[in-house]
Amino acid sequence: MVRIFLIIICLVFSLSSQAQSAVNIDFNTPTTDLTYNGSAYQDTTNGYIVLTPNAKTQSGSVWYNTPLSIDQFSTTFDFYLGNNTSGGDGITFAVIDASTGLNALGVNGEGLGYKWISGKSFAVEFDTYYNWGLGDPVANHVGIDQNGSVASLATNSSIPILEDGTLHTAQIVFNAGNIKTYVDNVLYLDYSISNYPTQGYIGFTGSTGGWTNLQYVDNWTVNVAPEPISSALFITGGILLAGRNYLKRRKGLI
Repeated sequence: MVRIFLIIICLVFSLSSQAQSAVNIDFNTPTTDLTYNGSAYQDTTNGYIVLTPNAKTQSGSVWYNTPLSIDQFSTTFDFYLGNNTSGGDGITFAVIDASTGLNALGVNGEGLGYKWISGKSFAVEFDTYYNWGLGDPVANHVGIDQNGSVASLATNSSIPILEDGTLHTAQIVFNAGNIKTYVDNVLYLDYSISNYPTQGYIGFTGSTGGWTNLQYVDNWTVNVAPEPISSALFITGGILLAGRNYLKRRKGLI
């Protein structure tokens, strides 16, 4: 009896611990966990990931090498978009379908390094340049993009100035298609999409065009919930019931 309950307790903790996994990469030391494309690279001297240097017509992307379950996750990161308030163009946090591959890179300028990436995907853009043809509200805004298009599905321009030479903090919470986007602890976007990747690569893209800025990300963490706690508890309840019935049979009660 004691042995059975010890096994059950171990299973409870094992199943519960699988309910959430975390990604936390130290940018201060060289890492093999990421794939870099275009202008993106790891600056270990300063301890961050550069998406674009302060140069014209740059496009960069960086992807976490392990595909993740996308249905429910949250991510937090710091980002720097330069100190030229007439610069450009911005960055995205993006999720691409695993079949797209780690070499995915969109175009520069208005493309934010995300435009024309093939396959299912979605992105949260932190845009610093006004492209009237895309329906941008103003230069400085956040938006929700999907499937390689940067004509945003939703935008908000009531955000802090992003090209102010300081770090800003973003938090993105994704839950079954709903995307909540916070900048400096304030919620600016709450929008739901459908037909998104269920297994994919997560990362960042960025670009410059005729106007430039140094753009980088730092202090990136991701929490993924591949299996809800309730599922683990449901399984554990079944194990407990089976164990109880086994003990009753041993005693001849059933």
